[in-house]
Amino acid sequence: MTLEEAPGLHLAFASLHLVVGHFGSAAVHWIRFRRSPLVLYRRGSSSHQRVTRFVSVASLGWAATLIASATSSGFRASLPGHSLFVVSPLISWSIAVLGLALMAASQASMGAAFRVGQDPRDAPSELRRGGLHALTRNPIYVGSWTFLAGMTLWHPSALLLALCGLVGLGIHGLVLAEEAFLRERFGATYADYCARTPRYLPGARR
Repeated sequence: MTLEEAPGLHLAFASLHLVVGHFGSAAVHWIRFRRSPLVLYRRGSSSHQRVTRFVSVASLGWAATLIASATSSGFRASLPGHSLFVVSPLISWSIAVLGLALMAASQASMGAAFRVGQDPRDAPSELRRGGLHALTRNPIYVGSWTFLAGMTLWHPSALLLALCGLVGLGIHGLVLAEEAFLRERFGATYADYCARTPRYLPGARR
């Protein structure tokens, strides 16, 4: 089933990124631990927050392009909105579902240490190294971008692919900012963790 044939289904699924990544996960976290993990909405001007704003703008652009791709035949026929190649819905949906599952599982495995954003005044006291974090240092980000990439393949236009790439670039910036924070906070423990665990994919360079 393609994006054009069932736009409502595709857009409803895409909205789960916001639910699982932010507000739904925050509600579950509140029920489990009686605190909100959404520290990115607090005041401040750290490098992490500046990169977060970049990711937010790119994500909004991606979402608007996906909506236009789903609802406007004129946009789908335009140069930036025209699909460059065809991907089987089974493949694109499988990638998106895998990313969503990885993102949700990674958040749950972090327990009380889960945060959306970075705030030195409210940081976990222990470095998370078990479970999915033993395979990759950033399973939530890997899942989030995999989710986004799968949905992009529903209608891989030049604009949607470019915006997906920009979000990925921004996510990498967030990772670098968090690495600097964790290196300062955990010192040799974090250095050892980095030496043993890849930044993104198992088997890749650390």
